[in-house]
Amino acid sequence: MGKFVLGLIAAVVFGIATGAGLPLLSRTALPVIFQDEQGLKEVPPLFLAVIEWLFGGDQQRLVLASCLFIPFVFLLRGVGGYLSAYWMTEVGTRAIESFRKEIFDRLLSHPMSFFGKRASGDILSRVIADTGSLQSTVTQTGGDIIKQPIVLISTLATLVVVAIQKEGVFFALVGGITIPILVFPIRALGKKLKKRGADLQAKVGEMTGMASEVIQNPLEVRAYNLEERFSGIFGNLARDWRRFQLKLVRYTKFLSPLVEVVAAIGFAFSLYLGAKKDMSFEDFMLVATALFLAYDPVKRLGNLYGILEQAKASMARVKVILDAEDSLPEPENPKLPPAAKGEVEFRDVRFSYGDEEVLTGVNARIESGQTVALVGESGGGKTTFANMIPRFYEVSSGSVIIDGVDVRDYSKRELRNRIALVPQMPVLFRGTIYENILMGRPDASEEEVHEAARKAFASEFIEKQEQGYQTMVSERGGSLSGGQRQRIAIARAFLKDAPILIMDEATSALDAESEARVQEAVSHLAKGRTTIFITHRPSTMEQADRVLEFNKGLVTERSSNG
Repeated sequence: MGKFVLGLIAAVVFGIATGAGLPLLSRTALPVIFQDEQGLKEVPPLFLAVIEWLFGGDQQRLVLASCLFIPFVFLLRGVGGYLSAYWMTEVGTRAIESFRKEIFDRLLSHPMSFFGKRASGDILSRVIADTGSLQSTVTQTGGDIIKQPIVLISTLATLVVVAIQKEGVFFALVGGITIPILVFPIRALGKKLKKRGADLQAKVGEMTGMASEVIQNPLEVRAYNLEERFSGIFGNLARDWRRFQLKLVRYTKFLSPLVEVVAAIGFAFSLYLGAKKDMSFEDFMLVATALFLAYDPVKRLGNLYGILEQAKASMARVKVILDAEDSLPEPENPKLPPAAKGEVEFRDVRFSYGDEEVLTGVNARIESGQTVALVGESGGGKTTFANMIPRFYEVSSGSVIIDGVDVRDYSKRELRNRIALVPQMPVLFRGTIYENILMGRPDASEEEVHEAARKAFASEFIEKQEQGYQTMVSERGGSLSGGQRQRIAIARAFLKDAPILIMDEATSALDAESEARVQEAVSHLAKGRTTIFITHRPSTMEQADRVLEFNKGLVTERSSNG
């Protein structure tokens, strides 16, 4: 708040020095410097009194003081302009920083359904490109959005005050009627800019989405010879982007010459009216300077209006993230059972993706410490069933009960603290192997991390790395094999030590040797926990206490040995 006030004060100094100081030089310093007798009669007595008090009444000193007054006005203008721009930009960028953090935090809180409806590249574009556009708007407009209105007001106020005293100046002021006329084309251009800005940002989102897909799936692109296809699609998107960008430039660059032409017409009209009323050269200089200074902020404000209209388009895209409904609200009074046993119960659970019902009245109870295999055809509801437990999705009806409490009555953090998840394709995040395991329980000691790695049979390959546990992991863990990534994910689950474990086809994509090591690690991890396997493998079903078979949303129990 303090920087904003200082920036506002600096803007006022700049505005007065520009809008009043520069035009009035012709009625203050210049008559004294050139000893113009007619002009000296109109020099404000206060100006003469101040310079006489500071420099004495000697004629040469008065001339020197008047000469120094010119750079003093420009110094005030320069310092005020610089400080205003800097402080206002600092305030604006801090606001954007907080806003960007709020958007990212909001993104982290959205349920899985939000991401299922949108391309990851488009979401990324909204978080990075659109907030970047807003930040660019702040840096471009931070100073001018306050300074230019003050310059315009100061200039017009100066003209009005002098016009009241001088008949010729009053008639010359009529030429200033072109200033409000400019509002209409500026507004029309602003609407065009807002629409084109929205089109441009949408196209950036499509380009980001396309690039993200290709970068994340290089194997598939090359395996099916899709390079030419995606190159063509991206080229079309790039061409559309260029077309929208040129339309933006067309409108933004048209504004400046428009204002200048209208200003020239108004200026010529003012000269004509002033000349008819025998306006003096000093008065002409004042009017000319003031009108020039009045049209310049109009032109700048017109440009700012266009920039702000484009920013509105970016803001509208960002608000999709901010205003998205939270379909998984936190309970007002979260419940916390005294003991985490790992009992899971589904009571007449139904769930739909849109109009497609995936779970149809499911009833199932899994006792603490049991191992249950979920089997059935793809699309039968196995993964959806598992995702109901940590409340990644909300049931359409019915209840999911963990340790006697509906999952909707837990805080999401506490609920998910009770569940460890090892997905089919585990993701490792940017950082070291040690940091990736530590994500299971951030407050764990180094010895606990190493012990978790040993239990997951991950220490044997980690310690062979040149930097051991401090080895950096490439994006998505691409520098490690599938089996190594699985074992790090299992080590993470060991460290979390949650009473409920969910394993989604943990060995489906591994070679025989890696599968054997991962299977052994999984067997150790499952002991003493409520374990839910999503699987198609008979060997996994044989290890289960129970088998739940999914078929078109219905669940039946069958023997674990088939």
